[in-house]
Amino acid sequence: MRRRHLFTAAMVVALLVAAPAGAKPSHSAGPALSGPVAATVGDQYTVVGSGFAPGGLVPLEIAEADGCCIALNMVADRYGAFAYTGEVWAPGTYRVRAAVPRKGSGRWRIAASWSFDAYP
Repeated sequence: MRRRHLFTAAMVVALLVAAPAGAKPSHSAGPALSGPVAATVGDQYTVVGSGFAPGGLVPLEIAEADGCCIALNMVADRYGAFAYTGEVWAPGTYRVRAAVPRKGSGRWRIAASWSFDAYP
């Protein structure tokens, strides 16, 4: 229950970040995330979302390898795409999950996930 409250609170107060200009239309059947398969500490990584509701809010939950987590809101562009760039702080597995609204419930569900491994 506490985790849900933290996720919800983070979605409400998180920074809104616009999707990159010139993003291409998505050809996926539904929400998807993509990014690198591996990275090195000190690198930047970019996760790209596609197949989301155009202009819609997309809450992201990012679990970093060093135990830190980030929750923020993205806004999909007119094609349903967005991009988030972060820095690799520590070796280990990084996981990103994106949520979409559940129809008629006022709640959210995880619609896409992506992960990669970071090396020293």
